[in-house]
Amino acid sequence: MYGCAPDLLVLCHRAGQKTIEDFDVPIPPLRDLARDHEQILARVKPARCAAIALNTSDLDEQEAREAIAAAELETGLPADDVVRNGADKLWHAIGRAAEETAKRRRAS
Repeated sequence: MYGCAPDLLVLCHRAGQKTIEDFDVPIPPLRDLARDHEQILARVKPARCAAIALNTSDLDEQEAREAIAAAELETGLPADDVVRNGADKLWHAIGRAAEETAKRRRAS
């Protein structure tokens, strides 16, 4: 993450996955993961998490809607499955976050 020095982050997660594959390590709550990634990058370049991209391919339509709503409620960030629902929601969230970041940089 340091090498690319991002302005924004999109946290990606397979909805329903409880452990990191091949390691049997529990996946922390999404709000903690977003915060942890922001804190890791803060040493080099502040970058905030702007959205959550979920992979809901293992879920039916109702379960997918519930997982998306739960991710938004937990993190306070826009969340969606771009394969299932298209990218508009996350694209607009990223665009708004990019505009806010640019305004802060101009002001400082």
